[in-house]
Amino acid sequence: MNLFFIKHKKSILKATIAICAIVFVYVEGSSQIRAYNFNRVHHLLNNLSISVILILILLGILCLSTMTLYDYFLLEHIKVKMSFAKVWKLSWIANSFNNFLSFAGLTGASLRTLLYKKNGVRTKEAVYSSVIIASSTTIGVCFACWLVLLNVLNARPILKEYNFLWIGVIGFAIYLPLYYFIYEWKWLKKKFMPEIYNNNMEPKEIRIKVMAVSLLEWFSIAMLFWSICRLFTHQVGLIEAMAIITMSSVGAMMSFIPGGMGSFDLICLLGLRFMGTPPDRAMAILIIYRLFYHVIPWIIGVFLGISEVIQKKPKVN
Repeated sequence: MNLFFIKHKKSILKATIAICAIVFVYVEGSSQIRAYNFNRVHHLLNNLSISVILILILLGILCLSTMTLYDYFLLEHIKVKMSFAKVWKLSWIANSFNNFLSFAGLTGASLRTLLYKKNGVRTKEAVYSSVIIASSTTIGVCFACWLVLLNVLNARPILKEYNFLWIGVIGFAIYLPLYYFIYEWKWLKKKFMPEIYNNNMEPKEIRIKVMAVSLLEWFSIAMLFWSICRLFTHQVGLIEAMAIITMSSVGAMMSFIPGGMGSFDLICLLGLRFMGTPPDRAMAILIIYRLFYHVIPWIIGVFLGISEVIQKKPKVN
């Protein structure tokens, strides 16, 4: 029994945290749900015009499409020739599933590796690329956490309500310099990223590119969220939107709940209400964001994934 716990200690720890987070979300959510009038929320959503819905779909597609640059730069780095349309397709499948299901980034990394291998990328290079991307996608959040610590992004009301979020903010802030040193110090790279250590390619140039993409991705997410907020309230500016989306994402990643379901939503609603947004409008904002950034892209990803599965596998050179 002791051997089992030692062998699976990381999985057990993650599962324990997730279970505790689910209980916390349930208890907190149950106490707050009475504040929301879902008839009013339904009325707000019904009042959205077709043109606004189409614009939101377009913004959601553009937002997720920024993540294509991760794959584009990585494939260029490992000298794999692939059309941009194919790169976009593979990237969309991996990223839409990762956003929807998450599992600490494992969904996207696993799917990306399988898709790369199916399209002629050697296993070693496919794993290498997935590790580089998985370790880089949180850089935008890490940078935002520094802005929270410096109070450029005012997240103090949320942190005062949920003190445990300080652990996540400080942890992600620390990861930013650690991300650099992992690659610079061989013993760290060997311990935490053996796939990179055992690969002869130097990832310094690609690291700079994917860090830039992560910042672009994070800003585009904040812009999407802010644009949705503008439909229902003028209480939330871009800076406030960035603070809310940062803290919501930190809480979601800390919880280890797939897709941050519940944990992200609870903190997002709290942040919106702290900014003066009425409860019903806050709920409408959250539903629209979830729909156009998570659900619709995932549905598109499902159809793209099916078309990819039925395609004939190319030969590896």
